[in-house]
Amino acid sequence: MSYPPPPGQDPNNPYAQPPPQQAYGYPQQPQGGQPGYGYPQQGGFQQPVQGGYPQQPGFTYPNAPQTMPGTVNAVRIILFIMGGLGIIGAIYNFVQAATFSDTVGDSEFASIGTGVIIAGAVIGLIFSAAAIFLASQFTKGGNAIRICCIVYGSLMALGGLFGLIVIVGIIPLALGVLIIVFMAKQDGAQWFNRARY
Repeated sequence: MSYPPPPGQDPNNPYAQPPPQQAYGYPQQPQGGQPGYGYPQQGGFQQPVQGGYPQQPGFTYPNAPQTMPGTVNAVRIILFIMGGLGIIGAIYNFVQAATFSDTVGDSEFASIGTGVIIAGAVIGLIFSAAAIFLASQFTKGGNAIRICCIVYGSLMALGGLFGLIVIVGIIPLALGVLIIVFMAKQDGAQWFNRARY
């Protein structure tokens, strides 16, 4: 019966380290393909020059994603959907305002109610247009778009919090919180701070 060789001497062990044979004094250049700590690499990876201009260090994230991360894309989809539903809701409110005075009659209450419905429709139309604009700027927008999305998500969550009296208010509250969280994550920051050529 044979015993296994001591650690570091098995030729089939990929984790085995060669026995140290370094002399005292100046550090020796390590044998093999990988230089030691503190030694410059010979012929390492070079950053490609784009457009004939050299890359300036420190102005972009080194790990910036080249494709849109899933969380950022989810926020984009949420904004497009909320914008589309908001436009449909604004059109519905304009139709309701037109028929409100016919339903209630010609009184002071009818004119105030019509004004409130129209004001709500205009505010909804503005928020819907803002959502669609923000979602359309995700591919070429900078950090300002990310910050505007966080503000939009905050206003959306606040509106959902006020609408929480009705069960439907939980949907904008949850979507607003998702927008805030996904835009505040590091993926969102890296995507909106990436280099754009």
